[in-house]
Amino acid sequence: MSTNPRFWTVADALPRPEAPFYVAKVLAKQSQCDLAVSNGEFGGLGDVLVFTPLVEEYARRLGRRIRLLSAPFSSRVGLAAGESAYPIWQNNPFISEIIDARHFGQDAVRALALDGTTCCQYGHVIENVCIGYGLSSRRSRPSLFLSAQEQAVALDLLREARRPLIALHPGGKTCSPPDSPWHEKNWTELVRRCRDVADFVQLGKPDYDRARLEIPFPRTTLRQMFSIIWACDGFIGFDSGPMHVAAAFECPSLILWDTRQKLAAEGEASPAVILRWGYSQNRNLMIFPDPANEILGQIERWIRDLTRRLSWTSNTLASVVRHSVTSDEGSP
Repeated sequence: MSTNPRFWTVADALPRPEAPFYVAKVLAKQSQCDLAVSNGEFGGLGDVLVFTPLVEEYARRLGRRIRLLSAPFSSRVGLAAGESAYPIWQNNPFISEIIDARHFGQDAVRALALDGTTCCQYGHVIENVCIGYGLSSRRSRPSLFLSAQEQAVALDLLREARRPLIALHPGGKTCSPPDSPWHEKNWTELVRRCRDVADFVQLGKPDYDRARLEIPFPRTTLRQMFSIIWACDGFIGFDSGPMHVAAAFECPSLILWDTRQKLAAEGEASPAVILRWGYSQNRNLMIFPDPANEILGQIERWIRDLTRRLSWTSNTLASVVRHSVTSDEGSP
């Protein structure tokens, strides 16, 4: 940094006006950065991913790449040993440099994380974040940037799987508790019902997620998990970090919202929360008491519909290739 950092205290933000992201803006100015963003330490991957459109829009407005103030990720949000400390920002073309917020002390890191709740909550969270800086986002989904090598490794890892291949994420902070059939039982039944039309891979943290679905469950870094979702044909999981990753890659997704668990973990679980944090292109299902297991049936139908759409695309492509080959053979 071009100036000597000093420890930041809550007093630096006082008196605090009713303005969105006040702490982030104060810290960015003190560190001579353009933006300051949480590392998700007190939330999760999604709390950081929803700021990726802001970084792009801010850089475009300035006409240059930006200096970003943030703190390294930790194992709490899935960072693996030896992995880049900033996996969400890796390869991001809109960032020139990342400054470690820990230079200002843990109070600054904590305040930056809590500051993410200060924006007006009237639209999708990505829109709310950008509006807090006087910007509008050109798309309501996060952005991630994989290298060609990362994409190739993911495709090689999954080369033995049948297509379509669907990523399942039955874990996460707001996943169903052990007394719920959506903790493990219904996931296992879903795989059994749909094995005739699709293949599956499980995602999550093997040391943390307790559900075991008897399907491949690779131990990955965060970046490898991003790449696997990119390489899959669909995603099914709870409201979680991987949900936002799937949205970033426009992967067809069905998302489960366990209202009881979400209320216990985060203190809110209303339809407004789904509108704010979910993605309209996804199929979003709220889990209530469901003695007839209708949700399981709806997910099975979604998988079969997705398979038919992908099969139609594949058959059409094969027909075009055959027609092209025939035409070439018939040419003088």
